[in-house]
Amino acid sequence: MYTRFIETVSGLATIQAFGWERRLQDSTYSLLDQSQRPFYLLFCIQLWVNLVLNLIVAGLAVILVALIVTLTDKTNAGFVGVALVTIMSFNMSLANLIRYWTMLETSMGAIARIKCFVRDVEAESEPDVPAELGPCWPQQGSIEVSSLTVSHG
Repeated sequence: MYTRFIETVSGLATIQAFGWERRLQDSTYSLLDQSQRPFYLLFCIQLWVNLVLNLIVAGLAVILVALIVTLTDKTNAGFVGVALVTIMSFNMSLANLIRYWTMLETSMGAIARIKCFVRDVEAESEPDVPAELGPCWPQQGSIEVSSLTVSHG
């Protein structure tokens, strides 16, 4: 995406001259959709896990309230309030733990990809330093054009 933006800015006059705005826009939207797909899937999975955790904690709260209602004579109102607040804070703590765990896992995956890239990809030569040419490289070159027709519409 970043390369596309840089190329678009540098070639803006050409894009406008040939009327390629719509095609470039459609292509850019397609690249944007492709680049955001993993983040969208991760977000959907996090929402699903959050929903499941909320349902589990709601089930625990319902069980707690059912126990309190059946054991009315043996419970203290202060303890009941503390238990309900503890369940709610447990839910938030568990959701934060899952969220931070997935962020850590995503970051570690990015670090692993960068490490593999650095290990597997050879560095390119500096622009000012000429590249070493192999022995099969021709010493001279030429361009031959035949049957060329040029016209302007």
